[in-house]
Amino acid sequence: MEKPITNIHSVASIAERLGGVSSVVPRMVSALAAEAGSGAIVELCAPGIPNDLAIVPGLGGTLRPTKSLPAYYLDHFKYIQGHLSAERIVVHDHGIWHSLNVATTYVTRSNKIPYVISPHGMLEPWAFAHRSMKKKFFWHLIQRSLIRGASCLVASSKMEHDNIKVLDAQVPIALIPFGADLEDIRPISVEDAKAKRPGLRTALFLSRIHPKKGLAELIDAWAHLRPPDWKLRIVGPNELDHRSQLERLVNKYGLRQSISFEDFKSGYEKRQCLAEAEILLLPSHSENFGVVVVEALAAGLPVLTTTGTPWSALPRNGCGWWVDMGAGALVTTLREIFNTTPATLKLMGEKGREWVSTEYAWPMAAKRLLQVYGWILDGGVRPDFVYA
Repeated sequence: MEKPITNIHSVASIAERLGGVSSVVPRMVSALAAEAGSGAIVELCAPGIPNDLAIVPGLGGTLRPTKSLPAYYLDHFKYIQGHLSAERIVVHDHGIWHSLNVATTYVTRSNKIPYVISPHGMLEPWAFAHRSMKKKFFWHLIQRSLIRGASCLVASSKMEHDNIKVLDAQVPIALIPFGADLEDIRPISVEDAKAKRPGLRTALFLSRIHPKKGLAELIDAWAHLRPPDWKLRIVGPNELDHRSQLERLVNKYGLRQSISFEDFKSGYEKRQCLAEAEILLLPSHSENFGVVVVEALAAGLPVLTTTGTPWSALPRNGCGWWVDMGAGALVTTLREIFNTTPATLKLMGEKGREWVSTEYAWPMAAKRLLQVYGWILDGGVRPDFVYA
């Protein structure tokens, strides 16, 4: 009988307001702990921000909180090194470029411990081009070597897999989509959405307010159409002070009555935002996955996103639109949406929820990750979702 696994996950932040990797990893660890069985050790090593312990029920039992910098690094290394003598251990590092990611993979490789890396979109062309000179230098100096030392990389979509392959990583790549907390994102009836404004239809953007999200192009398209019966809510944390640029654009077009900006929301407030909307808009230049797409579909909302995201299956499943990036394509598709009845959009949302409930669930993702860890440790037949 094989001995239980020790599985350590390392991430630079679990602040949910940052979205992406920070919100996904705790949920992944929680799902793995539930699937791994008795005797297994599945733990998350991350900065211990008390308020973040509440983002996943029961996560407190698997979190190893650390202190703020610089004590954080010392505690982190002590914690990782304290587990390196385990007989069946795999370290899973989340993200790249950050000094903590580099240090974690370096100390793990130096001790000949197998490690897995999830880039979480940080190797996508758009992300790689951001601060490109620094990243290219660092890539050739150390990052490429650390990636090639991994036992496996984990991509959350076929698009991310293909973009990693272009970089000649020379490492097997597992294709494992993220999950969604379907039970926690049950649709709220419109009647129960307190902020519902009768007669006003709502389109929702719910993500980081960041240049890569395509919000400037969305506002351009909105200004071209000026739909009289619709409101656009832009909800999320402000990054790089991009919100100020967008607010100036809204003022320039005279759209203050139809476009609003709101701060980051979580929990019930987030669910309420989804309930009050008829459609989610995510006009991103780049997404390796786009967790908010799954969350919106799970809440019964159809989705409009772009070819910069891996969601080409939206139209095939009758639950959304997948269009070229830019204001032109957005104008054409938004015009179609504005002329679509609420009943039709609701039906599309129901199709979306049915789809994600069968293909995007955390238990399924956790089972696949455990297969990857077992293959790395014990050999045997490579899982059919791992590509050489």
